[in-house]
Amino acid sequence: MNRATLLASAIKLAALGLRPVPMIAGDKRPALKGWRERESCNAEAVAALFADAPRASGLAIATGAGVVVIDLDRNHASGADGVKSFAALIAEHGRGEVLALGPRVRTPRRGVHLYFACDTSLRLRNRVALAPGVDVKGEGGLATAPPSPNYHWRPAPFEHSLPQVPGWLLALIDPPKPPPIPQEAAVRTYSGTIHPYAYAALERELRAVAATLAGGRNAALYKAAASLGELAAAGLLPIEPLASGLMDAAHTCGLIGDDGIAAAESTIASGLKRGLENPRAVPQRQQRRRA
Repeated sequence: MNRATLLASAIKLAALGLRPVPMIAGDKRPALKGWRERESCNAEAVAALFADAPRASGLAIATGAGVVVIDLDRNHASGADGVKSFAALIAEHGRGEVLALGPRVRTPRRGVHLYFACDTSLRLRNRVALAPGVDVKGEGGLATAPPSPNYHWRPAPFEHSLPQVPGWLLALIDPPKPPPIPQEAAVRTYSGTIHPYAYAALERELRAVAATLAGGRNAALYKAAASLGELAAAGLLPIEPLASGLMDAAHTCGLIGDDGIAAAESTIASGLKRGLENPRAVPQRQQRRRA
């Protein structure tokens, strides 16, 4: 490849805030050592990096630090079609976003790289098999890009800016951790057996949150956390799986996608704190029924 063309493309990408890295195109590997310490979107630094890589025959975009790439493989070893798998994820979890408007790269084997922006404070890890044929290139990753041979922008980042990664997709890439459990309340030790009354309450509350529509989701999440926290305080439910189940329900109803993980964690923690301060025993009629 003409080195002038390669360098011009690299500097043009750097001007958009992307970090190009010289590559040996056929091997899909960086053309020099120490590239991680030198990756940059500064034009002079990029020119120096490529000047030190005379064997470069292509380039890649360094991912992480605000850039995440979804790699869709249409010829996966398992036989999976990553494009179809990702379409299924959108159908199941999406909130109506038009994802096709962001920059994409067509790969030599008809695969697709989808480019997204994310908060630079996020350290999204590389992840294999988010779904069959769907990989994630995050912190420390590389995504081969044009003008590398047989890679083509459809469309290019010069034509469309990187869209923010949707909240639902972010939650799949980096699943939310259960919120911290309040420690102030005196909680009875979980007995190891879920009472049928508590189990029914757990299922009922989680289903209610998952089915709640926009406008009432945060209130429903708080109510469920407080109600189930009362049962956990009485030793009738294990706290950690309970908190995890509430996060899953918040994701299902779209609250995490719209308001973010931190907001859901805060609501659950507040609700649990209230519930754990007010233990609820199994009603007498339920105890007699079990006996």
